[in-house]
Amino acid sequence: MNKKVYINSFKQISSQEPLIDSWSSEPYTYNGGFVRSIDPEYKKYLPISKIRRLGKILRRALLISKELVGEDSNDIDGILFGTGLGCVASTDKILSDMSVNGESVSHPTDFMLSTHNTIASTVAIHLGIKGYNSTYSDNGISFENALIDALLLFEKGECENLLVGAFDELTNDFYTLVSKSNVLGDISTYYSEHSVGLNLSSLKTEESKLELNGVKTLYKPSKDKLFRSFENLLKDSGCSFDDIDAVIFGYNGDSKQDDEYTKIGLELFPNTSILHYKHIFGEGFSASAMGIYVGVFCLSNNIVPDILYKKRYNKVLNPKHLVVFNIFNNKNYSLTLLSSCID
Repeated sequence: MNKKVYINSFKQISSQEPLIDSWSSEPYTYNGGFVRSIDPEYKKYLPISKIRRLGKILRRALLISKELVGEDSNDIDGILFGTGLGCVASTDKILSDMSVNGESVSHPTDFMLSTHNTIASTVAIHLGIKGYNSTYSDNGISFENALIDALLLFEKGECENLLVGAFDELTNDFYTLVSKSNVLGDISTYYSEHSVGLNLSSLKTEESKLELNGVKTLYKPSKDKLFRSFENLLKDSGCSFDDIDAVIFGYNGDSKQDDEYTKIGLELFPNTSILHYKHIFGEGFSASAMGIYVGVFCLSNNIVPDILYKKRYNKVLNPKHLVVFNIFNNKNYSLTLLSSCID
């Protein structure tokens, strides 16, 4: 990419304290299973009249977006969200009612709020953002595809400021299906929900502390293709393997997947510290967005918390370039390069 893209602000709601980064020093710990997100007290941030009919995933998306945009959303040119499962709670309710009462009983509100693009459209309506609006639903790489679309819009000069996010929830019934189907692998970390938002801009401001250099996604790549993708990602941004301060891998306890991370780390980054994050935030369809969030946190705060180290080659001080690498279900691979622009 020729045009630089900056990340001006970022927010999360997850199994850690919401909207803040206390996880970096005082994280909550969980022992497997399914853990819901810790929701903030929404009435402190949003009018009850606006959110009383919204489900949790819509409340999370709206609150994160409002925190990123502030009171004035006129500068936002569009919304791009990724979600693997969409509004599962509403879908679950519809299917449960149909199984009990048959098709004679319908709930139009639940049906309308169950579609995947409801999340982005709800934010657009409540914040008055009338520009580009798109939702990506591509399993574990939904957020990365939303980021790629954003980079293309910036490159074409069609937008200057974009709201990009990833939002997924789980219910007990869907957790049972996900765990039985093994769609996320035989993991030893816990399953959880993830809500992440980034405020991206092609204009550098005082809030701009880092750049989103590039994103690549691959499907079941060969070793040679994967390695070339790493090389091209760095080359396109004027970086080399030696410039990378640390690599953030999506270790989740699945032996096959974790072995792949270890092999890649040893071959491509033998002298680079390896970080991980799913032991803190859990696994899920938008978990890779938390990996990017962790990278953004590290670069913005010019620090790598001790809790992130998986293999410490050396302690990373003043990180400038981080690579986030995630594998979803041993099929979908994503690579993201982040760089600091702090003088």
